[in-house]
This record gives sequence, structure tokens and C-alpha cells, in this order.
Amino acid sequence: MNVEEHLRRVLADERFALPAWQDPAERVGRGIRRRRLQRSAVAAAAAAVVLGGVLVPSWAGRRSRSPVGNGDQPVPWLSISAPATPTPGLRRDPRPDARDCTAADLGRRAWVEPGAGIQLVNISDSRCTLRGSPGVVATEPATGRRTTLDVHTVSAGIPAGAQFPATIDPGEAATTDFGHPAGCASPAGIVRYRDPALVVLGREVPVSGQEELHVCPTLIVFPWSVMAPLLHVPFQVASIQAPATVRRGQTLDYIVTILNASGTAYRLNPCPAYTQRLGEGATTFGLNCAVSEIPPHRSVRFQMRLAVAADAPLGETRLTWMAVAGDGRVIIADLATGGVPITVTQ
Repeated sequence: MNVEEHLRRVLADERFALPAWQDPAERVGRGIRRRRLQRSAVAAAAAAVVLGGVLVPSWAGRRSRSPVGNGDQPVPWLSISAPATPTPGLRRDPRPDARDCTAADLGRRAWVEPGAGIQLVNISDSRCTLRGSPGVVATEPATGRRTTLDVHTVSAGIPAGAQFPATIDPGEAATTDFGHPAGCASPAGIVRYRDPALVVLGREVPVSGQEELHVCPTLIVFPWSVMAPLLHVPFQVASIQAPATVRRGQTLDYIVTILNASGTAYRLNPCPAYTQRLGEGATTFGLNCAVSEIPPHRSVRFQMRLAVAADAPLGETRLTWMAVAGDGRVIIADLATGGVPITVTQ
């Protein structure tokens, strides 16, 4: 029996028949009369507004007195100090080790991710673990020859939340980075190499965005790690409304809207701390929880304020905002785009 024959048999089966209306003509008539009454009521209300302009329903203006009326009334910004030891963002548990990555599992080129280090992606279709740290080769400026650099691997200084060895899913990147020994501040001791590349599992991997490498006298390399993703407060969606430009030394005023997309109220208890960042400058405050909860399917707008440094780099940068709830889960504004662009002007 094919699908069509099965469907015909089900439709013809009397066990699935729905009971008929007792008086179908009267039931349809009641529906028509009800719709006519509704249209008449709407027309009367509209006529009252047009003719007099003074008929105000009893519920008019209620939203303006409520701080959560679809986010109409922003919650004022207050300079509330964050906790002395703010709750760190809660991250995914460490993954167990998987099969060892092979050279064929990894991309043919690494790249520099500003503020995050050097990234190398898993291009295979399965999870694998990248262990250890890469070697480094570069071109000597004096001779023009490719040479293997003297590197020293250290794990101190890896960002909090990074896990190593790096167990990475398809499309996910492992991270490493370069550093210098403490006390290497003399320009005379620095050698500038050109076109550095990583050596990963016996293969040379060029690094986009790293045309020169300063070595003094050895190079520190961090082991491969992966930053475990933060755990998010479910159904809380935040977005930023900010001006396109801001001047150095000025105050940036902007709005963060938090939408509760769930069917239950979201309580702001304990009151979250938030971190706002413009480029490299970051500040942390406590949220103004004059509004104790966000009702279901409603939003609240929060006024924000950020002091722009007088020496902030000119040009386009990004404004980011992240709140950390009491349980460590986070709400990140404009997560998909990594914040919003803002141009810093003179």
C-alpha cells in the first residue's frame, strides 16, 4: 500500500469522523452577527476620536507609567559598582579527548584573530584533539633564508576559560599565540623576522595577518587550546542602539534592550553585573535593577553610559556588552555580529 492509498483509507474510516454541528445554519448565523457587532464597535471608537478627539479609553497611558511597556521607558543609567569579585561567565564543561588530529584535518592557513591569538580550524567532518604546541619558521632578515626559530612553550598566560589540549569540532578553531620572555625590552636585542609560519604535524602553515615576528632572544609559544563557549541565559535576547560616531574624551550614551522571548517572567535577582567594551577599553558596572523582572514576551530598555578615553584609537571599532547573571550564565548583546560598529573621531 502506498502513501496515497493509506491516506484515502484513513479518511474513509468512520472511526475518525468528527461529530456534525446540531444546527449548522444557526451556528453560522451567530458568527456573522458577532463579526458585525465587532466591526460596529471599532467604527464607533474611530468616529469618536475623529469627531471630538477627547474620548480617551480607561487603559490609555498605562504603558507610560510602567517601566516595561514594550521597552518604552528606559531604565536610567546609574553608576552602580559591580561586585568586588564579579561572577565569572559560566562555560561549557571540558570535552574529553578525541582522536588525535592529523595534518589533513587542519586548514592550510592560520590567521590572527585580534585579541584572541592565532587560529587554525578543523576542516574535517569529525571531532579531533590537537596536542602540544606548534613550531615556528621564518625568514632571516640578514640572509633571506628560512630558519627554524628557537621556541619555548609555556601554559601560564593562557586566557581563563581556554582548555588544552584543544579538542575541536568540525569548523571550530584551535588557538595558539606568540610572546616574549620577561625583561626583553631592549630594541638592540630584538630580531625582526619576516613571513613567520607555524609548523603543525610536520607541515608548514602560513599565518595571515602576521607579516613580521619580533624575537628577543627566544620566542614563547602557547600550547594549542580552545576557548570553551559561554553558557547563555535561555530566551534572553539583547541588542544595542548606539550612535554611529563618538569623539575622543566624550561620553557615549546608548541603549541596551533585553527581550524576554520565553513564556515566563525572567527575574533580575540577583541583579546582574555587565561589562561594556569599546575597542580595548572595558568597564564593569552593576545593572540598575529598578525593574525586578522582565515579563514574558516583553522587553526592557536600559540606558548605558561609557567614558571614551582621550587617547582612544581613531577609526572604526566595536561596542560590545555582556551581562553575567548570578548563576554565571551570560546575556550578550548582538551576539551574531560581535557588537555594533562605532567610529571614534577626534
